[in-house]
Amino acid sequence: MKRPIEGKFIVLEGADFCGKTTQLRLLLEYLLNHPKDRDRLISVLATREPSNTEHTLKIREMLSKMPDAKKLSELFLLDRVQHLKTQIEPALSQGVIVVCDRYMYSLVYQVVKGVDFDELIERHKGLRVPDLVLVLSAPASVRLERARGKGKDVFDKDVILQEKLDEAYEQIQKKLSHPFKKIDASQSISATQEDIRRAVDDILGL
Repeated sequence: MKRPIEGKFIVLEGADFCGKTTQLRLLLEYLLNHPKDRDRLISVLATREPSNTEHTLKIREMLSKMPDAKKLSELFLLDRVQHLKTQIEPALSQGVIVVCDRYMYSLVYQVVKGVDFDELIERHKGLRVPDLVLVLSAPASVRLERARGKGKDVFDKDVILQEKLDEAYEQIQKKLSHPFKKIDASQSISATQEDIRRAVDDILGL
């Protein structure tokens, strides 16, 4: 049965300190108080990856060390498949808008650690494609300044890695014909949020 509001799967992606967490929070507030949702029909599920499966704690444990990138990619995929099955798909079937902090596109983190790009993409074939993928993009130099402002000195040692991440995010957008929308996250928080809202409104059909 068709619902007044159809479920939509929206993903926010981006490299470290792109402002993703702040923008996700603002987007949730916007959706729950959407100016065109006069009948208060919109329901939202905010979720993240890694999610909350039996694989998650193992992932977190590995991330705190010097993990084997290939083994880590396998755990992420197991977590992702279960996340889809137990949380995302059921919510979408109920007409809920699902906003996810990271999804399959974060495989770029394993790519820059040496795992084959094409192999990872092949292993993700068949997984649900989001209705919208918002890729927040800001130069590594901008993100470095943000990291310093939060006392994250470790970022200084990872500038080359962060630049490689930027390149990998560009590559994955070329490799996959998914509904990517690149967002300039180097601008102000409010301007970035306005761009995000416009992109989301385009797919909601309100």
